[in-house]
Amino acid sequence: MRSYDRKTYLAARKAWAEGEFGPEWHDIYRLAAENGYIYPPSGTKWDDVEDDPSQRAIVYQAIQDNPSELRRIMARSHSWNEVVRNVIAYRGVLRDQADLHEMDADWEKRQRDSREHDAETLAAIMRRVAS
Repeated sequence: MRSYDRKTYLAARKAWAEGEFGPEWHDIYRLAAENGYIYPPSGTKWDDVEDDPSQRAIVYQAIQDNPSELRRIMARSHSWNEVVRNVIAYRGVLRDQADLHEMDADWEKRQRDSREHDAETLAAIMRRVAS
């Protein structure tokens, strides 16, 4: 754990207090301080992940979307840059998994359609043979 002089510590506390961080940030503040990054993530409460996202916007979305994964990421990170990089990487993994799931579902549907078509074709052949 890093140590900071009183002036740095007070400046970081002031940045958190003036940054208008809501109660959802309480655990995030604590985890960040425990891991040695005492200043808040860069950005304002008005930042959006869709428009040139700031560290704060990315972390805030992670708080909303998957707070338990954010806590795991923060537990192994030593800076907001590292947290943001890992959150973005985690989102990429989720996207890739969703894409694979969609591809699997499409394949299953094609296989099911093929089996239904084969059964219909076989039934038509059997009707011709029987007549």
